[in-house]
Amino acid sequence: MINAYWKNGTDFIPSLLELQHTLRKWNKEVFGDILKRKVALSIKLKDLEKQNDQANNPSLIQEENKTREDLERTLWEEEVLWVQKSRANFITSGDCNTHFFHVATLARRRQNKILRLQDDEGRWIEDPDILRNMAKDFYCKLFMEEELGQILIPAFFATIESDRLKDMAPTPPIVEWRHILWSMGGLKAPGKNGFHA
Repeated sequence: MINAYWKNGTDFIPSLLELQHTLRKWNKEVFGDILKRKVALSIKLKDLEKQNDQANNPSLIQEENKTREDLERTLWEEEVLWVQKSRANFITSGDCNTHFFHVATLARRRQNKILRLQDDEGRWIEDPDILRNMAKDFYCKLFMEEELGQILIPAFFATIESDRLKDMAPTPPIVEWRHILWSMGGLKAPGKNGFHA
């Protein structure tokens, strides 16, 4: 599926956006909600265990074993999901410690939020709407202040001609891009665009 988007020869960003849409659709239709699947499989397994306790039926035993395998696979998928969301690199496979990843994810979310700011009069503001306006006003003022005047010290710095400037910062070769991309962690959590770092 992914190879098809890179072989069609279109631009990178449109291909990435189209791939993102396709993968989200695939995730909902094929992969589904892990947490709902885990609950459903747990309930089904308990029911099958109760039925097997009452009547020792070979087909029920086979179905119970299959359901147990499905539940174990789903638990593993849930662990991988929380590893990705927690952005933790130091855990080994098979640890089944999803609580750790869940807590790490929630802690990171709390750290990434600004819950209060101090206004110009020294009061702490916690109302989200007022905080939003304070942040907007701060940046509006910051970028609308009159110019402080350019400090030019031409005697200290030589001017670089534009043709020499192009040679100083060329576009990195594809080998360097590939090395950077391949050195990223495979289970890193997705960024804002939904793609892994």
